[in-house]
Amino acid sequence: MSRFPKLLKRKQQVVHLSMELLKFQGILIAGNEDQKRRYLPRLATGEWIAAFCLTEAGSGSDAASIQTRAKLSEDKKTWILNGRKIWISNGGLANLFTVFAKTEVCGNNETIFSN
Repeated sequence: MSRFPKLLKRKQQVVHLSMELLKFQGILIAGNEDQKRRYLPRLATGEWIAAFCLTEAGSGSDAASIQTRAKLSEDKKTWILNGRKIWISNGGLANLFTVFAKTEVCGNNETIFSN
């Protein structure tokens, strides 16, 4: 019996796992301890599903040219998003969304936008 079907299945599983990891990698890299404690166990067990929101109509999947903006609310507790995303993986099923947006960074009397 050929080993090819087993190798193909294994490769598909690895690709699937890497795509799932991409959806919540931001929490792994930059999340605070509270976010990690609240979200990662549910994602790891499959209780929750994550979505990845990058693609925009005018920029495709080029993260450097996205137009969506995120602004911290006045009470500094939530982020206000302004923009549109398309082709969101798991968008209709997800409990947690990783949204790519540019944020305003102020310094030296000027305003710039940062990814």
